[in-house]
Formats: sequence, structure tokens, C-alpha cells
Amino acid sequence: MNRLLSIFLIAILLVGGNYQIASAADTATPMYVYNLTWNIRNIYYYNTTSAQNTYATSISNAAKNWYYPGWTNSLNPFTRTAIQSQSAIDIYTYNLNDGYNGKCEFYIFGYSSNYDPDAIDWDWCKVKLNDYNLSGESLTYIQGVVAHEMGHAFGLKHNNTNQNSIMCESSSGRQVYTVQKVDNDSFRVKHP
Repeated sequence: MNRLLSIFLIAILLVGGNYQIASAADTATPMYVYNLTWNIRNIYYYNTTSAQNTYATSISNAAKNWYYPGWTNSLNPFTRTAIQSQSAIDIYTYNLNDGYNGKCEFYIFGYSSNYDPDAIDWDWCKVKLNDYNLSGESLTYIQGVVAHEMGHAFGLKHNNTNQNSIMCESSSGRQVYTVQKVDNDSFRVKHP
């Protein structure tokens, strides 16, 4: 490897954490057919008491990662609110041996059903973090789970063919804990 490339890669590691350099081989992050109805540039999340008490740091870091992914300020602002009715993403916890680290459910105001984002626009989402599987995991790992679930709320599907995508499932070998360029590129297509 030439010296200049080595220095560049070391600089990326020191400054960018686990941000990747996009390559032509990256598999684009797929998107749901329909959309979140909120103005994507004025979006808030709400932590239930259990989520705030257990995962506040990881949730805050994941939200900041979507706001400052290293390529664009996509959301302005994307911050926590204390008023649940003002949020597009409500974050809960649950404790169940169901094989999931987290889940994202899609809702329409005034209805209690979990809707299919490939069938209809959604008004808000519930992100559920599983205490059973996340207990004992690092803050960085949990941040990756939260960022992944937030990606669903923004309209991104799983990207299990690209382990360097935040939208790759952990069970499919996700190697990153932050929003990657491939995810941000799809976000910008979804929310121009």
C-alpha cells in the first residue's frame, strides 16, 4: 500500500471512527415504497422513562449520528422532546427472548395498528429496544441498534448484502455502529 493511502486511511480511523469509504461494490440501501409524513428536517424523538433510564446515551449518539453523518446535515433538528405528541419516533424497551435486538413499528395517527411501510405512508414509529438481548452490550453496539431502527423510521429497509451498512441486521453480520455513506445516500434519495 502506498504511503499516502496509508496516511489517509489512518486519518479516517482517527477522525471518522467506523465511517466507511464508499466503493463501487457497495450495495445501495433499499427503501420502503411509502414515507414518514413528518417534515424530515424538523423531527424529534421521545424516550419513554425505561428507554431514557437505560439507553439515553446510545439513543442520543444514534440521533446525532443521523444528524451529523459526516456527509450532510440531513435533519435539522433531530433532538429529544419531552412532549410525546411532538415526536415522530417514540422509543420504548421490552424484555423478551425473541431473537431481536430491536424493532420498529409504523403507525398512523388515530389508529393502533402496526402498518406495512410498503403499503401506506406512516405518521410516527415505535422503536422498541430489547433489554433481554442488549443487557451487557457496549454503548457503541446499542447505538448501532438504535441507529438501525431509526433508519427504518426514516424509510430505509434492511441491507443485509452489505455488512458495512447500518441497515444490515446484526444477525447478518453488520460490521458498523454508525450511519454509513451508503445509508446516507439512500436517505438523501428518500428525503431530497
